Amino acid sequence: MTNAGDFRQYSYANDANYALKAFNAQRRHAEVETPAKTRLVDKLVVRENKGFKSASQLKQEQKLAFQKMCKVVAISIACLAFVVTVISTFAVKNELTRELSKSQRQIANAQNECISLKSQLNSMVSMSMIEQYAVDELGMSKVKPNQVLYIDVDQYKADRQAMLAQQDEEIANSNKTE
Repeated sequence: MTNAGDFRQYSYANDANYALKAFNAQRRHAEVETPAKTRLVDKLVVRENKGFKSASQLKQEQKLAFQKMCKVVAISIACLAFVVTVISTFAVKNELTRELSKSQRQIANAQNECISLKSQLNSMVSMSMIEQYAVDELGMSKVKPNQVLYIDVDQYKADRQAMLAQQDEEIANSNKTE
């Protein structure tokens, strides 16, 4: 079995001298490596734990770890609630925008219908239309000058008051006779 990155199997599979030179070149390169190129893994040091923790220390560490976990969970829930609130706010905003545009369309349609009805009403209320309706539908005719009777309002009021006074006297006389 060979490494997937081992390119030597293709060109120099049987040349041991080439493999030895490549090995030496890698060793020389490793020795010359500068500290700036060292990896973080090389800086880590493994130490043996020589001291044991008491039960109370372990419980204290567990409490602290549980508190940290609770804080992380609480913050995560708060962030999730915030995201859900923002999304629901956008959904409500979109719904209200749709309702507003629908209402505006209804208002525009109502205004157009109002203008149409007003123009229709104006055409129906013209004097010529009224006269035509009166003659054709109701069978009326135009008034002739000899059909007009003029009344003097002052004279009419005086006659009316005299008639009411006479009726009051007749009622009073009929009450006396009974």
